[in-house]
Amino acid sequence: MRYGYEKLVAELKGIIIHTDGEYQLIKIDWHKREEPIKLVKVKDPSTDKIYLLRVPLEMKTCKEAISWTFGLSAKDYNPIKET
Repeated sequence: MRYGYEKLVAELKGIIIHTDGEYQLIKIDWHKREEPIKLVKVKDPSTDKIYLLRVPLEMKTCKEAISWTFGLSAKDYNPIKET
């Protein structure tokens, strides 16, 4: 069974914090059972598959979150063309 992105976010009551094109930064609150989590939605351009990557709670924008996954600051992450 496939569990789509929209269904996952809806069922976990995810809140979209920021959107930048196809990217989305989502916060999921576990209703005080656990610490909330933040995920950044990215799409692999070669396969069109969507991935959710966990990022630190202090992330506020998609660019900041994506750059963090590469070990860079948002100001240092400036891809000319994503492949």
